[in-house]
Amino acid sequence: MTARRWFVLVGAVAGLIAMVAWIGEIDLGIDNSLSAPPGSQPLPSDQSSGNQP
Repeated sequence: MTARRWFVLVGAVAGLIAMVAWIGEIDLGIDNSLSAPPGSQPLPSDQSSGNQP
């Protein structure tokens, strides 16, 4: 193989690795934003006062 083909091969492999890493990072970011800690959501106003009918 010539040096030009090696350069293209290395560039293609590096590009694929970068795309997979980018998609994985986006997936983890979405996962973290969708799963909130259990106690972080405020209660509705009728339940927080303790007065229920």
